[in-house]
Amino acid sequence: MWSTIAETFTYYGDYYYDMVMYQWKHLTPVKYTIALFAILVFGWLLMKSGMRKPGS
Repeated sequence: MWSTIAETFTYYGDYYYDMVMYQWKHLTPVKYTIALFAILVFGWLLMKSGMRKPGS
């Protein structure tokens, strides 16, 4: 049973890795802009919800 679970995780890991690498190698300017914007929004949300200094 554990080998089946490990095999499944390995299969999905390989699939998603290959998909991400394919997308990265065939990146267009629009896709690059979308990726940068997504990173910007994600980082902004993390910083906004971060710890604040006392008294702020």
